[in-house]
Parts: sequence; structure tokens; C-alpha cells
Amino acid sequence: MSARLAWALLACVACAGCDGSEPSAGPHGAAVVDAGRVEDEDEGFVGCPDSIPTFALGMHARGDGGRLGATLVAASPAPPLRYLNDWTLTLTLGDGTPLPDAVITKARAFMPVHGHDGIVVPTLEMLPEPGRVRIRGLNFNMRGPWQVQLSLSSPSTGDDYVVFYICVQE
Repeated sequence: MSARLAWALLACVACAGCDGSEPSAGPHGAAVVDAGRVEDEDEGFVGCPDSIPTFALGMHARGDGGRLGATLVAASPAPPLRYLNDWTLTLTLGDGTPLPDAVITKARAFMPVHGHDGIVVPTLEMLPEPGRVRIRGLNFNMRGPWQVQLSLSSPSTGDDYVVFYICVQE
């Protein structure tokens, strides 16, 4: 490829979307979220969408398949803050009944408006109480809406996928 053609292609890529509109998402610039709210780390955080529930101990998330779920029983810090957070959960049947044989096979913090995870892989610790697990190192490295995504498995009930929706304000 000639240098002139390479520069022309680079210019086209650089100008893609140069219609004066803001991008809908980006790792450092403005990210439009529902209800017209915008998060911009450079200009100041303006909030999360109203669809994010208020953070509270006792929050319950039911799995996509409806078989399994999780209840938040402890969090440090509470409410969640930027960077490393630890959560303790009780794994349950979909209706909230504790399920002693359930385990978390994968956990991650994910920021959907930017399409990235929290970079740090959390560690999982099964606790002595039946169905109780501690997640250490949930990394919410930016303010805004986050998901805590959990893959759960139970020999008696099967597998399920659970998501907690939270807003990190500070």
C-alpha cells in the first residue's frame, strides 16, 4: 500500500462520524446513557439513569433463567465507591430461599455505557454459612452505572446468570 493511500485511509477513519455530534460512548469522553443523562469524566459526573435501583443491603437479583439468585448481605464500602469493593452474598433459589450447594463460577464488574469491565478479576471465597460467598476486589474504576455479573451453578438446580445493577456516585 502506498503511503498516500495509507494516509487517505487514516484520514477517513479519523473523520468517521465527524458530523459534529458527540459519540454515544467512549473510554474517556462523553457517554450518553438513557434518559439523556451524560457521564463525562473530564467535565463532571451528572448521575446515573433513573432505571438503576437504589443501592441497599438486602438487594436481590434473580437469574435470567429464574432458577437461581443472589442476595447482597454485606458490602464494603456501602454504598459502593470507585475502585475496590468487597461484597458478601447469599446464593439462593430464584425466589430468595438460600441454596447451600450453589457456587459462583465467575464474577465481574462491568460498565455497559463504556463496554469495559473493572480490569481487576475479583476473588471468590466460600464462607462457612451455607450458600454464603464473599467477592473481594469488585473494581468500579469510574463513576456511573455498573453491573455486577455472576455466573452461578448448583448441582441440584443447574446454572444461571445473575446481574446486580448499581450506580457508583463517588
